[in-house]
Amino acid sequence: MLTLILNAIILLALSFILYIVAKTLPRVEESPEGAPTVKEHWVGKRIEKVDVWIRSASEKFLRRLRVWLLRLDNYVGKKLTSFRRDEKREGKTMMVESDKKEGENNDSQM
Repeated sequence: MLTLILNAIILLALSFILYIVAKTLPRVEESPEGAPTVKEHWVGKRIEKVDVWIRSASEKFLRRLRVWLLRLDNYVGKKLTSFRRDEKREGKTMMVESDKKEGENNDSQM
């Protein structure tokens, strides 16, 4: 299973490198005059479409991730607040219970 995960990571890394290289290809201007440029070629058009799709998908993903992180932050904040309230309540009740036990012990010793 570990081998499968590592192979998937390597494949994703290589595809990301290929994407970056393909994205920078239109910047290269060293083509002969008779040869079609990358933008005129069908691969260049597909790469541009994929680039637009990846940008929109990553933007949507990051926005949703931000919302989920903010929700998680609010949840953690509420839990911390409730823990503090519970500690204050338990601290008061524990003190009262310990005082009662000490009083009972003193009464039984007399």
